[in-house]
Amino acid sequence: MNNDNPVQTPPERDFDQSTAWSRMEEAAAEAIADLPDFPGFETRKLLELSCTRNGQADEEYTQFELTYTFSAEDSATDLVHEDYVNLLREQWTEAGYDIRRDEAFGEPAFYELDVTRPDGINYWFRAINYVSLTVQSGCVKTAPASECPPPLGGVTPENDIAGRRACGENYDEPTAEADAIAPFEGSQAAVIPFSAGAERRDRFGPSSA
Repeated sequence: MNNDNPVQTPPERDFDQSTAWSRMEEAAAEAIADLPDFPGFETRKLLELSCTRNGQADEEYTQFELTYTFSAEDSATDLVHEDYVNLLREQWTEAGYDIRRDEAFGEPAFYELDVTRPDGINYWFRAINYVSLTVQSGCVKTAPASECPPPLGGVTPENDIAGRRACGENYDEPTAEADAIAPFEGSQAAVIPFSAGAERRDRFGPSSA
């Protein structure tokens, strides 16, 4: 007997909510490590989104979007707006990542590059009025989340929306040492399998600059 609506099951993951933020920070650091003349990011934001199974929110799972945004001045440069798109496309293609979307539109051109790694983490690089790198965890098992990693790329405390809103009393302002090692540490977001991502929980702030 055919079943047109099979029961959805979550993908196997080797991390859960307790380490998701750190894994996304590591993924962001890996993405920018080889970008030349990296100017640093201006802001960091984090969203927690619902996961759905068969059209219903599944409280056993959650997902996150970590977004780093360049300043308006840096976003307007050819290096960040054009060259980084091409370099990341080449880098992610060579790594064998699944390119889900690679689009250019508008005049002057805007770009969207959306790829998924074998571990289920998704990269979403947008070059529009502001250029941003979003790292998406995909749906992971819920667990106590106590970690609060420092931001990459020299993001200042006043622009670290993720740290201030999510970490509360546990928030440590970025140190000079953390700044020194950084960065080596519009449209709808891509939907990862077993997730709808429509319900956003405000405690982590808005998704775009």
